[in-house]
Amino acid sequence: MPERITSRIQSINDRIKEIEKFNKVASTRQKNIPKQKKTETTKFSDILKEVMDSKSLQTNSIFSDSSLTENKLLDNKIDSLGNMYQQLNSTTNSNSNWNNIIVQAGKKYNLDPNLIRAIIQVESGYDPNAISHAGAQGLMQLMPDTAKDMNVTNVFNPEENIFGGTRYFREMLDRYRGDLVKALAAYNAGPEAVDKARGIPNYTETQLYVPRVLNAYHAINKEE
Repeated sequence: MPERITSRIQSINDRIKEIEKFNKVASTRQKNIPKQKKTETTKFSDILKEVMDSKSLQTNSIFSDSSLTENKLLDNKIDSLGNMYQQLNSTTNSNSNWNNIIVQAGKKYNLDPNLIRAIIQVESGYDPNAISHAGAQGLMQLMPDTAKDMNVTNVFNPEENIFGGTRYFREMLDRYRGDLVKALAAYNAGPEAVDKARGIPNYTETQLYVPRVLNAYHAINKEE
């Protein structure tokens, strides 16, 4: 049993080194992608500290009756570390792929990729399966009718969603002759509401949405 736990901890340590090495590379390529797994990452480090500091790793107590429950908990924590590593690695790889899609969509529709990133950050927090209370779906939170108009067949497919959302925002920006504030308001509330209000409509959600995207956009640009 001690050998098995020690072996598994060594495996976790190896994975941590992989994460650190991977993050050094990823950080230079993905400064514009927000950290999505802050809660999970913190929990990962907390559990790791518990495992490494655990007295149950002491060989002279590993088989004592009083340590059986503690060792079981330790075993579960080690399993959790392994699962979290897989989630973190999967998320980082996904973000890298989405970053390429964002750049491609920006080129196709002549939009700053950082603006697309800001919209995604505010709309869904980079959750490709996000669904709002109003029924908006995916990374850029497309409504079903909008997705259909943008020829998006699978709204939960990151590539389709990003290209569809970018195309729609481009249309809003063209509609309002480059007025970023009106375009963002229209993306959130619909162009009819913006036309009627001749600006940001008197919707609390939209009034909060526009500055949030602009602030995110400025923050992303500042990081570069």
